[in-house]
Amino acid sequence: MYNFLPDYHNNVLSQIDQNEGFMELDFSDEDHYRFFLSEVGGLEAFNNKHPHLESTLQALRTTPLVRTVQLSADGFHEGPEDKMAIENLLFSEKQQTHLATNSEGKTMATIMADYMEKKDHIVVVSKLYDVTNKILLHSTAEDVYDTSQFNGVIQADYPKYIEDKPREFMINSTFYCTSSTNELRALKAYVAKSIGFTLQGNSNIIKTFTLNAPVIKEEHRQDPNHKEVKISYRRAGSIPDYDYTNDDQPFKDGDNTKILVRVPFSVTIEAADKWYIKGFDQNYGYRMWLKNMVNGTINHYCSYEQIIQRKETIDDQNRCTKMNITFPESWNNILDFSKVGYKAYTDVDLYSSFGIIMYSSDDLQMTVSVSVKSDSVDYDHLNIQCPKIFIQWGCVARDTEIVMADGTLKRADLIEIGEYVRNAEGGAAQVKKVLTGYEAKLYQISTANRYVRVTPDHIVCTEKGLIPAIDLQPGMSLKTIAGLEPIVTVRWSDYYDTVYNFEFEHETILIGNGMMIGDSMLQNRIKELVAYEA
Repeated sequence: MYNFLPDYHNNVLSQIDQNEGFMELDFSDEDHYRFFLSEVGGLEAFNNKHPHLESTLQALRTTPLVRTVQLSADGFHEGPEDKMAIENLLFSEKQQTHLATNSEGKTMATIMADYMEKKDHIVVVSKLYDVTNKILLHSTAEDVYDTSQFNGVIQADYPKYIEDKPREFMINSTFYCTSSTNELRALKAYVAKSIGFTLQGNSNIIKTFTLNAPVIKEEHRQDPNHKEVKISYRRAGSIPDYDYTNDDQPFKDGDNTKILVRVPFSVTIEAADKWYIKGFDQNYGYRMWLKNMVNGTINHYCSYEQIIQRKETIDDQNRCTKMNITFPESWNNILDFSKVGYKAYTDVDLYSSFGIIMYSSDDLQMTVSVSVKSDSVDYDHLNIQCPKIFIQWGCVARDTEIVMADGTLKRADLIEIGEYVRNAEGGAAQVKKVLTGYEAKLYQISTANRYVRVTPDHIVCTEKGLIPAIDLQPGMSLKTIAGLEPIVTVRWSDYYDTVYNFEFEHETILIGNGMMIGDSMLQNRIKELVAYEA
């Protein structure tokens, strides 16, 4: 039957009457005996738990079972010493009532037994097998005392079991009970084989699952060096007074070491034929984070009310067949910038997982789990790959001429750690770190006499203070070696090369192509990270 189960297990299951769905175990049969012991944890465990039944079990080993069990008109199985009704109800599309959610997960099967006579002890061992992948997924053992009824369930988070292709499962339950009358102890055991059942594949429930953001823009996809979505400083951010990762420890960002992370996240779900989208499953929850940074992970926190669910397509019965789900850009999670190390990160991983409530034309409802991730070897229809995140702090083109401490000019790509550059006050500043990255385009700022090419987030000195390059406008005045000069043009410029920035012992304003520009530490003053594609 099942090549991943022991022979004695298959032998017992194959003997179950397919019409009645159960069979009383014959302890004198070696296969039956081994099956029973495997279900109850072995002979030693059974004897330790039920020492009063040790002699009874041994007696049954030498007493062949006389099978006189019949199914009565009222549904009970009648035998010489017992009367019982076993019902093992399985997950199926026609049994929506078994899909109720509770604190432990989803009900995959309800298992019930009614006895005509009260029993001292009823035990039911149930096992859920993944037949497709040939593994045991779930096992339970439940006890009730001094009763004639057993009611139990097998619960599992079945959305996690759904894959692209249909997946076959099988449940079997072993019932055994004891009773004592006039000092005579009885032990009866039955195994009920559930019919196998199959969960539909995801492709039959959700037609498409698409990532809208963050994504690499179409014009960049042909560039083999453009592999990440860039996140850069762009403007001053408002830091909240507390950290959502630890509500009990409010803080004030007086030392400007915290930054607020903004990464857009949006997906679109399209239902397969005869399926419809109810929306985001709040009970299932969600997980979103950036990882592979010096200080661990940055988690996304928001209230469910902030998650936007927009119905893109509905049918003539107002059932949604296509939905866009957008998380708020602000992650409400504080990153300690001092621990990040003030450097660019080109391989930051993004991960998100959550559940979508789907329902069918015959009112079957189920939650389908989906995920978006940049670092995995397992991708499929609903677990899709996204680009990595590139966090950078602003850089200049490699041919930018930097004024050195001795007054000479040196290209940015030739400056080494330990050398001294001239700062805006005329002093010398020693290079402690050289930061590099790759850019396809740079922002070019031009006056009548000079120009500089920088990343759009790079800090430039103006008459109004330190401003990111992308916020500059023609007519604004920049600080240069010749004094204030008005901006003539600002525009994007193709680059496709390495960019450079520098770190010193203290914040330093450099002179690049005759313009006053900030170093990486000055860049850190701008505290909000914004994802964009340039």
